[in-house]
Amino acid sequence: MRYFIAGGGCYGSYYVRQLDRAREKGKITATEIVVVDKDPQCAVSKTLSSVKGSRLEVCDWLTFGKQVWEHQTEWWDDMWVPTPIGPHILYHWVANQNVSLHHVAYEGTVPRLDYAKVIGSGTLVLSHAPGVCPVNCVEPKICPLTKDDRDWEMKDTVRELIEKERASHQIEDAAIFVCQHHSHGVGTIPMSAIYTEWNRIDKRLASGTKRVAVATVSSCHGIMDVIERR
Repeated sequence: MRYFIAGGGCYGSYYVRQLDRAREKGKITATEIVVVDKDPQCAVSKTLSSVKGSRLEVCDWLTFGKQVWEHQTEWWDDMWVPTPIGPHILYHWVANQNVSLHHVAYEGTVPRLDYAKVIGSGTLVLSHAPGVCPVNCVEPKICPLTKDDRDWEMKDTVRELIEKERASHQIEDAAIFVCQHHSHGVGTIPMSAIYTEWNRIDKRLASGTKRVAVATVSSCHGIMDVIERR
């Protein structure tokens, strides 16, 4: 199984170390750890030589996104390791597949959460967390911030939001990519889940659906953009 890590900065360097430790302890089977970063001199480049079966893939996000769609069969059983702070990479991957798709600002309901805001050109950012989460949070049942039961899942929050927007014909469907704790404080999204979810939405767009959302979420946080078929 390959692990593709988004970025070779502080987060990427941390994830490489943690995945290597998990592999040494037999918690995961990692045939290759691939860090994707456009900077050949990024922080992780100085330490990869000491990590067995690891390499740096030097390219930008959109270039790598093209590789993702070209290698569905080969990469189906692999894992994507997103960064907690960064661009909405999965949205850009899917939006750039087809020239008939373009971004539209989210203008629907903003749910009442600890943090919920439309930023930039219309991206919806959501969080159930009442503060800054630890980088290695495993999303336990007891929230480390509230010290109480964590009675939420962001994927459910987004699905409920999409149902409301569907009723008003603002958004007809959504591709929801779910990052979950995998091992040693590292969250992953199975590549198979990325392929399955987007192929489903792609078929809907091809059959006449006009406007869909693309959301990437963990248990507590989420980011969502909307795309429309011209």
